[in-house]
Amino acid sequence: MSTDLSADKKVGARIRYFREQQGIKQKELAQDIHVSPSFLNRIEKGTVRLTLDYICSICDVLNINPRDVLCDILVRDTDATQNLSDEITFLIESLPSSEQSKILNILKLLYPNFN
Repeated sequence: MSTDLSADKKVGARIRYFREQQGIKQKELAQDIHVSPSFLNRIEKGTVRLTLDYICSICDVLNINPRDVLCDILVRDTDATQNLSDEITFLIESLPSSEQSKILNILKLLYPNFN
């Protein structure tokens, strides 16, 4: 798993994105996860390294899967073909079922003999 500061910034940006998508104010989320608003602001800016406990707490409140915020932070060491297959599976599994259905329909349009 990547541990550089850019990973923290990506995770923080995703947390902010999901919070804003749900119309939750920073102060509200901070209260729900028992931190100060300024600490949550630092999380969203990526200037603080998050523990797994914080990630899980935030995801619980936002009703999202931790993979939604860690989606490109996790790295798997496999050969290139398997890695590509795993990456596609990982990305699709992190989507809601309605989006998965759309992707399946697109694949069926692109590949008519696809079963």
